[in-house]
Amino acid sequence: MRHSLSILAALAALGCQEAKPAAPAAAKPVAAPVCQGAGCAPGDPLAPLPAAATSAAALVLAGTTYGAGVTLKDSTAVSQILANPEAWAGKRVRVEGQVADVCQMAGCWMEVAGDQPGKKLKFKVTDGAIVFPKDSAGKHAIAEGTVRLIPLSLEQTRKVKQHEADEQGKPFDPNSVTAPETLVRLDGIGAVLNDKK
Repeated sequence: MRHSLSILAALAALGCQEAKPAAPAAAKPVAAPVCQGAGCAPGDPLAPLPAAATSAAALVLAGTTYGAGVTLKDSTAVSQILANPEAWAGKRVRVEGQVADVCQMAGCWMEVAGDQPGKKLKFKVTDGAIVFPKDSAGKHAIAEGTVRLIPLSLEQTRKVKQHEADEQGKPFDPNSVTAPETLVRLDGIGAVLNDKK
């Protein structure tokens, strides 16, 4: 009986202690969708190269700025780059044109239409570094980055095309690609999108 009273006294003493509020659960950050295909994973040869540092300040341009913005005053025609990509490889350029397409998975790239029909240049950024809105197609883009040439094997070419089709929810037949390609793209630094037509 004495033992039972001791237990009851101990329980009563516990009940009298001030209840401590439970620590709030840490909010989990909402992760942006992550690209899982070619050119997305760090170390992948298709992943964008780190941007070279610049001391130039971003220009004040009408529209919404993404990334580091645009520092170069003069634009280079997309058709000029595509006509002789080897001459432009490794150079930092500014291009302008209508957004033809945008990554629908992670917003990690956009295609900028050039000054000639059918000519467009992909502007690729590291996942999460810049996220372009999925409804950006049709907007006017002013984009700055480094021209990069990426020679692909036939297998890599098919993998890239398959990944692009998957991102856009489009069908793709790997056998439709019969030769390796060299990607010509702009590894992005910054961009400005606006409604200019």
